[in-house]
Amino acid sequence: MKVYCYLSKYFLSVLFLLASITIVSAQSRTLSGTITDAANGEPLIGATILVQGTSNGTVTDFDGSYALDVNTGDILVVSFTGYTNKEITVGAESNIDIVLDQGVLIDEVVVTGYSSQRKRDIIGAVSVVNTDDMQNVTGASFLQQLEGRAAGLNVTT
Repeated sequence: MKVYCYLSKYFLSVLFLLASITIVSAQSRTLSGTITDAANGEPLIGATILVQGTSNGTVTDFDGSYALDVNTGDILVVSFTGYTNKEITVGAESNIDIVLDQGVLIDEVVVTGYSSQRKRDIIGAVSVVNTDDMQNVTGASFLQQLEGRAAGLNVTT
């Protein structure tokens, strides 16, 4: 009976120790840093950082900075339009600065009011205003430079 009591105390203390280690390793903390462009080091405004498999995420601010509650071992998925996605495993650090490389260049996109479509998907007339032509036009604003350059375009201020 004494041996049984001694083993059960030993077993319970080991079980308690393992449970406390698991609880300590699962505590969340705030991870912060900045996301920049690899080509010029400029901050990426509006880059998305998500913890893989969850809805926990955030978006970078004007300085490319972010702050996110994470656990050790979480995988962060960092994405930004026009750049290659990056996956980063969270370690013990509290600050991770991320550099994104430019990905595949985006095909032609036509902006239509509140949405966008590919040029080849549009049925109807499409006007193109070349930026080289815009540099030779005088005007106080971009809207004034657009006047008369595309058929059917009405500019009001």
